Amino acid sequence: MGGAVNVVTNQSLRRYVDASYSYGSFNTHRAALNTGYSDAKSGFFINVGGFYNYSDNNYTMKGIELPDPTNSFFITKDVKRFHNAYRSGMAQADFGLRQKTWADLISVGLLYSGLYNEQQTGATQTAVYGQVHNRDKYLMANLKYKKDNLLLEGLKLNFFAAYAQNKSEVVDTSLYAYKWDGSVYPTARIDRGELGLQSIYNYKNTFVMSRANLSYELDDHNAFNLNYTLNNSHREGFNELMTTNAYNPSTLTKHVLGVAWQSTLAEGKLVSQVFGKYYGFNVKQTTSAFFVDGGFKDQTIDDFQSYYGYGIASRYKLTSKWGVKGSFEYAYRLQEINEMFGNGIDVIANPDLKPESSYNINIGTYLTYDFGKHNFTFEANSFYRNAQNFIMNIPAGTVSQYLNAAKVRVTGAEADLKYKYTNVLRASLNASYQRAINTQRFINGNTQAVDLTYGFKLPNQPWFYANGEVGIGRNNLLGKDTRLEFDWYSQYVHWFYLTWSDLAASQSKAVIPTQFVHNATLTYSMENGRYNISFEVRNLTDRLTYDNFRLQKPGRAMMVKLRYAIK
Repeated sequence: MGGAVNVVTNQSLRRYVDASYSYGSFNTHRAALNTGYSDAKSGFFINVGGFYNYSDNNYTMKGIELPDPTNSFFITKDVKRFHNAYRSGMAQADFGLRQKTWADLISVGLLYSGLYNEQQTGATQTAVYGQVHNRDKYLMANLKYKKDNLLLEGLKLNFFAAYAQNKSEVVDTSLYAYKWDGSVYPTARIDRGELGLQSIYNYKNTFVMSRANLSYELDDHNAFNLNYTLNNSHREGFNELMTTNAYNPSTLTKHVLGVAWQSTLAEGKLVSQVFGKYYGFNVKQTTSAFFVDGGFKDQTIDDFQSYYGYGIASRYKLTSKWGVKGSFEYAYRLQEINEMFGNGIDVIANPDLKPESSYNINIGTYLTYDFGKHNFTFEANSFYRNAQNFIMNIPAGTVSQYLNAAKVRVTGAEADLKYKYTNVLRASLNASYQRAINTQRFINGNTQAVDLTYGFKLPNQPWFYANGEVGIGRNNLLGKDTRLEFDWYSQYVHWFYLTWSDLAASQSKAVIPTQFVHNATLTYSMENGRYNISFEVRNLTDRLTYDNFRLQKPGRAMMVKLRYAIK
């Protein structure tokens, strides 16, 4: 919804084919094909690609409470999802010219994608649906243009523009309610669906996107950059089951203009960038209001706001492989169309949502070290954010809504360590800690109305998590031009709060429990990567995992993948 799929292919290859197919748990199928051709003499190139995904997605939900048919109590059972299938596909093509006197690159692209998704739950698993589903169709055309030394030496232009339409249909016409075991019972009202009133809700999103970047190298020590981004999103929607199919169009337009100056001093050791940003944000929304003289009348709200941001970022090389960096920024985070107007399924609208603003400070260091065939890379950063109107997604029954938290302070640190030994062994470990606290003491500035969540951690926000990866492989172990590789990936997420209930015990349902998940992949390739087969196991120990709203995610899953690549 509003997102553009952008498959970036290898621009250096003259001719290539990359095809893959995988099959795995929950009747999951994935197929992909990418191919391209380029002619060095004429500069002409064409790339074509696409994918198709399907899954029954009928994984087991563990520990679900169901009514006991023998008494008025509940029993706990493991049940399979029965209305959770997913199907999606995409096809795209782009063609153009490279290395012309008037353009380093110019291309035209076209993309089409479709999706069918059965909805068995809303944002949380407190309710279960048996017939709700949605369909999406997305079409995008785009233009790209790049040119170095445009009009004068050192002036570069990078331009992108796209026009897209997304049509979505959400169907909720069931006269029944469902339980987790698949049993049904009629609803009390004949006009009531599973989400609310019966509906076949259609909406169309139209997007216009453009990005232009101009950079100019004044000399070896100074460069200037001008960047402009436009995002225009327009939505129209109606319910087919209403007697009057009245449209309620809404439009979101965002302009971001940035200007930056970059300087290089101290023989290239100190690189600094000073920048300023302008944000233009326009909301136009048509609603139906009830008037005293009776009846409804459409009225349009047209509101345009301007905001300004600024900042500085610097990096200093203490040695050729060790440096420090820091930045300060006052920035805005503008709303997205789904955040303000919902998605018609499990995100409800909040047209009063405000932009988020924040003061951001980052300080870090990085280090690389080589010892023979061994390579180490280390990076650590600390950050501080003082935000106003912090945008957060909060569960509201079976749905969720984006809301503003008036004042939020976020502090934290992150570190990343990587090791590599030739092409035989690689390992990495990263960890992040963040503390997001509500710092709004009083509600709407009223000293008599104390905010009861003052000083609490924000809900649905993980505050400590880490990832680790180890890969070991060997060339020509099972024959000439072959490679056998084993990869292990682990993810750790510490428990965090589901609600504002900061006083709740960590064992209660007011928290998302600690999750520690392991994945493993074994890959064998032949003829220098032309033929590949891999076997993957996700959630190897079949741990119970959740999303940020405590909605269960799939357990152990296995998949076999075949890949054929010509380069």
